[in-house]
Amino acid sequence: TDRGFLADRSTTKKSFYYAAPLSMICIMLFGLLGVFAQLNNAGGATEVTQTLNSLFSPAVMLLFCFALIVSAISTLDSTYASAAKLVAVDMKLIKPTVRNGRLVMIGFLLVGLGFIATGSKDLFDAVAISGTASLFLAPVVFFSIWSNWQVKPWALVISFASALLAGVIYMLENAGYVTLMTPLFGVEHKYVKLLILCVVASLLGCLSFIVARKKDASKP
Repeated sequence: TDRGFLADRSTTKKSFYYAAPLSMICIMLFGLLGVFAQLNNAGGATEVTQTLNSLFSPAVMLLFCFALIVSAISTLDSTYASAAKLVAVDMKLIKPTVRNGRLVMIGFLLVGLGFIATGSKDLFDAVAISGTASLFLAPVVFFSIWSNWQVKPWALVISFASALLAGVIYMLENAGYVTLMTPLFGVEHKYVKLLILCVVASLLGCLSFIVARKKDASKP
Protein backbone atom coordinates (compact mmCIF):
# COMPACT_ATOMS: atom_id res chain seq x y z
CA THR A 1 0.00 0.00 0.00
CA ASP A 2 2.83 2.44 0.71
CA ARG A 3 3.99 2.10 -2.90
CA GLY A 4 0.59 3.26 -4.11
CA PHE A 5 1.13 6.75 -2.76
CA LEU A 6 3.78 7.33 -5.39
CA ALA A 7 0.95 7.85 -7.88
CA ASP A 8 -1.67 10.60 -7.90
CA ARG A 9 -4.67 10.37 -5.57
CA SER A 10 -7.12 9.10 -8.20
CA THR A 11 -4.79 6.35 -9.44
CA THR A 12 -3.96 5.32 -5.88
CA LYS A 13 -7.64 5.03 -4.99
CA LYS A 14 -8.33 2.86 -8.05
CA SER A 15 -5.33 0.66 -7.31
CA PHE A 16 -6.65 -0.03 -3.81
CA TYR A 17 -9.97 -1.22 -5.23
CA TYR A 18 -8.07 -3.78 -7.29
CA ALA A 19 -5.52 -4.61 -4.60
CA ALA A 20 -8.07 -5.35 -1.85
CA PRO A 21 -9.88 -8.30 -3.50
CA LEU A 22 -6.65 -9.64 -4.99
CA SER A 23 -4.98 -9.56 -1.58
CA MET A 24 -7.95 -11.29 0.04
CA ILE A 25 -7.86 -14.05 -2.57
CA CYS A 26 -4.11 -14.56 -2.14
CA ILE A 27 -4.35 -14.63 1.65
CA MET A 28 -7.22 -17.13 1.48
CA LEU A 29 -5.28 -19.39 -0.89
CA PHE A 30 -2.20 -19.20 1.33
CA GLY A 31 -4.31 -20.16 4.33
CA LEU A 32 -5.86 -23.08 2.43
CA LEU A 33 -2.35 -24.23 1.58
CA GLY A 34 -1.65 -24.50 5.28
CA VAL A 35 -4.93 -26.37 5.82
CA PHE A 36 -4.00 -28.77 3.00
CA ALA A 37 -0.61 -29.40 4.58
CA GLN A 38 -2.17 -30.00 7.99
CA LEU A 39 -4.67 -32.49 6.57
CA ASN A 40 -1.80 -34.44 5.03
CA ASN A 41 0.40 -34.19 8.11
CA ALA A 42 0.43 -37.60 9.75
CA GLY A 43 -0.46 -36.99 13.36
CA GLY A 44 1.05 -33.51 13.27
CA ALA A 45 4.53 -34.97 13.63
CA THR A 46 6.23 -32.69 11.10
CA GLU A 47 6.38 -28.96 10.42
CA VAL A 48 4.19 -27.44 7.72
CA THR A 49 7.15 -26.68 5.45
CA GLN A 50 8.42 -30.26 5.80
CA THR A 51 4.98 -31.61 4.92
CA LEU A 52 4.74 -29.37 1.85
CA ASN A 53 8.22 -30.44 0.82
CA SER A 54 7.07 -34.06 0.78
CA LEU A 55 3.91 -33.22 -1.18
CA PHE A 56 5.30 -30.96 -3.89
CA SER A 57 8.25 -30.98 -6.26
CA PRO A 58 11.48 -29.06 -5.51
CA ALA A 59 10.55 -26.48 -8.17
CA VAL A 60 7.24 -25.71 -6.47
CA MET A 61 8.90 -25.45 -3.07
CA LEU A 62 11.51 -23.13 -4.55
CA LEU A 63 8.73 -20.79 -5.70
CA PHE A 64 7.04 -21.13 -2.31
CA CYS A 65 10.21 -20.16 -0.42
CA PHE A 66 10.85 -17.30 -2.85
CA ALA A 67 7.35 -15.95 -2.18
CA LEU A 68 7.98 -16.12 1.58
CA ILE A 69 11.27 -14.24 1.20
CA VAL A 70 9.66 -11.51 -0.91
CA SER A 71 6.84 -11.20 1.62
CA ALA A 72 9.30 -10.95 4.52
CA ILE A 73 11.41 -8.32 2.76
CA SER A 74 8.33 -6.27 1.92
CA THR A 75 7.12 -6.44 5.51
CA LEU A 76 10.51 -5.41 6.92
CA ASP A 77 10.80 -2.57 4.44
CA SER A 78 7.45 -1.03 5.34
CA THR A 79 8.07 -1.64 9.06
CA TYR A 80 11.38 0.23 9.08
CA ALA A 81 9.93 3.05 6.98
CA SER A 82 6.98 3.38 9.37
CA ALA A 83 9.32 3.37 12.37
CA ALA A 84 11.43 6.15 10.87
CA LYS A 85 8.31 8.21 10.12
CA LEU A 86 6.96 7.64 13.63
CA VAL A 87 10.15 8.83 15.34
CA ALA A 88 11.10 11.69 13.01
CA VAL A 89 7.82 13.02 11.62
CA ASP A 90 5.02 12.06 14.00
CA MET A 91 6.82 12.19 17.36
CA LYS A 92 9.33 14.82 16.16
CA LEU A 93 12.10 13.33 18.30
CA ILE A 94 14.73 13.95 15.63
CA LYS A 95 15.09 16.08 12.53
CA PRO A 96 13.32 14.42 9.56
CA THR A 97 16.25 13.83 7.25
CA VAL A 98 17.18 10.81 5.14
CA ARG A 99 20.26 10.17 7.30
CA ASN A 100 18.27 10.24 10.55
CA GLY A 101 15.64 7.97 9.03
CA ARG A 102 18.29 5.43 8.12
CA LEU A 103 19.74 5.58 11.63
CA VAL A 104 16.30 4.89 13.11
CA MET A 105 15.91 1.90 10.79
CA ILE A 106 19.28 0.54 11.87
CA GLY A 107 18.32 1.01 15.52
CA PHE A 108 15.11 -0.96 15.14
CA LEU A 109 17.03 -3.62 13.20
CA LEU A 110 19.51 -4.06 16.05
CA VAL A 111 16.72 -4.24 18.63
CA GLY A 112 15.01 -6.96 16.58
CA LEU A 113 18.27 -8.90 16.33
CA GLY A 114 18.60 -8.59 20.09
CA PHE A 115 15.27 -10.34 20.61
CA ILE A 116 16.32 -13.13 18.24
CA ALA A 117 19.64 -13.53 20.08
CA THR A 118 17.77 -14.10 23.35
CA GLY A 119 15.94 -17.03 21.81
CA SER A 120 12.52 -15.39 22.05
CA LYS A 121 9.85 -17.34 20.15
CA ASP A 122 7.21 -14.64 20.52
CA LEU A 123 8.55 -12.93 17.39
CA PHE A 124 7.02 -15.65 15.23
CA ASP A 125 3.58 -14.34 16.15
CA ALA A 126 4.47 -10.74 15.35
CA VAL A 127 2.50 -10.75 12.11
CA ALA A 128 -0.63 -12.11 13.75
CA ILE A 129 -0.36 -9.67 16.65
CA SER A 130 0.30 -6.62 14.48
CA GLY A 131 -2.51 -7.63 12.15
CA THR A 132 -4.89 -7.95 15.08
CA ALA A 133 -3.84 -4.59 16.49
CA SER A 134 -4.41 -2.91 13.12
CA LEU A 135 -8.07 -3.92 13.20
CA PHE A 136 -8.84 -0.60 14.87
CA LEU A 137 -8.67 0.90 11.38
CA ALA A 138 -11.58 -1.24 10.12
CA PRO A 139 -14.36 0.99 11.49
CA VAL A 140 -12.45 4.03 10.23
CA VAL A 141 -12.68 2.61 6.72
CA PHE A 142 -16.29 1.43 7.07
CA PHE A 143 -17.78 4.52 8.67
CA SER A 144 -15.43 7.50 8.28
CA ILE A 145 -14.19 6.86 4.74
CA TRP A 146 -16.87 4.82 2.98
CA SER A 147 -19.93 6.22 4.80
CA ASN A 148 -18.47 9.69 5.48
CA TRP A 149 -19.63 9.66 9.10
CA GLN A 150 -18.47 12.19 11.65
CA VAL A 151 -17.79 10.46 14.97
CA LYS A 152 -16.59 11.58 18.36
CA PRO A 153 -12.86 11.03 19.05
CA TRP A 154 -13.43 8.57 21.89
CA ALA A 155 -14.72 6.01 19.38
CA LEU A 156 -11.26 5.69 17.84
CA VAL A 157 -9.74 5.32 21.31
CA ILE A 158 -12.08 2.44 22.13
CA SER A 159 -11.46 0.81 18.76
CA PHE A 160 -7.70 1.08 19.21
CA ALA A 161 -7.80 -0.18 22.79
CA SER A 162 -9.97 -3.17 21.80
CA ALA A 163 -7.70 -4.20 18.93
CA LEU A 164 -4.54 -3.72 20.99
CA LEU A 165 -5.98 -5.70 23.89
CA ALA A 166 -6.93 -8.53 21.53
CA GLY A 167 -3.34 -8.67 20.25
CA VAL A 168 -1.94 -8.69 23.78
CA ILE A 169 -4.33 -11.45 24.89
CA TYR A 170 -3.35 -13.58 21.91
CA MET A 171 0.35 -13.10 22.66
CA LEU A 172 -0.07 -13.99 26.34
CA GLU A 173 -2.28 -16.98 25.50
CA ASN A 174 0.12 -18.33 22.90
CA ALA A 175 3.10 -17.89 25.21
CA GLY A 176 1.28 -19.74 27.99
CA TYR A 177 1.23 -16.85 30.45
CA VAL A 178 -2.57 -16.76 30.77
CA THR A 179 -5.49 -19.03 29.86
CA LEU A 180 -8.67 -17.11 29.15
CA MET A 181 -10.01 -18.23 25.79
CA THR A 182 -10.41 -21.94 26.53
CA PRO A 183 -12.58 -21.47 29.67
CA LEU A 184 -14.64 -18.73 27.99
CA PHE A 185 -15.15 -20.22 24.51
CA GLY A 186 -14.07 -23.85 24.85
CA VAL A 187 -11.47 -23.68 22.05
CA GLU A 188 -7.91 -24.98 22.08
CA HIS A 189 -6.26 -24.12 18.75
CA LYS A 190 -4.42 -20.81 18.77
CA TYR A 191 -5.78 -19.66 15.41
CA VAL A 192 -9.36 -20.31 16.50
CA LYS A 193 -8.64 -18.14 19.52
CA LEU A 194 -7.15 -15.50 17.22
CA LEU A 195 -10.26 -15.55 15.02
CA ILE A 196 -12.53 -15.03 18.02
CA LEU A 197 -10.37 -12.17 19.29
CA CYS A 198 -10.40 -10.50 15.86
CA VAL A 199 -14.18 -10.77 15.57
CA VAL A 200 -14.75 -9.39 19.07
CA ALA A 201 -12.29 -6.50 18.56
CA SER A 202 -13.89 -5.61 15.22
CA LEU A 203 -17.40 -5.68 16.67
CA LEU A 204 -16.40 -3.48 19.61
CA GLY A 205 -14.71 -0.99 17.28
CA CYS A 206 -17.68 -0.83 14.92
CA LEU A 207 -20.13 -0.53 17.82
CA SER A 208 -18.17 2.37 19.30
CA PHE A 209 -18.32 4.22 15.97
CA ILE A 210 -22.07 3.63 15.68
CA VAL A 211 -22.71 4.96 19.19
CA ALA A 212 -20.32 7.90 18.76
CA ARG A 213 -21.74 9.11 15.45
CA LYS A 214 -22.32 12.85 15.44
CA LYS A 215 -25.71 14.09 14.37
CA ASP A 216 -25.81 16.13 11.18
CA ALA A 217 -26.63 19.68 12.27
CA SER A 218 -27.99 20.51 8.80
CA LYS A 219 -30.78 17.92 9.20
CA PRO A 220 -33.75 18.37 11.56
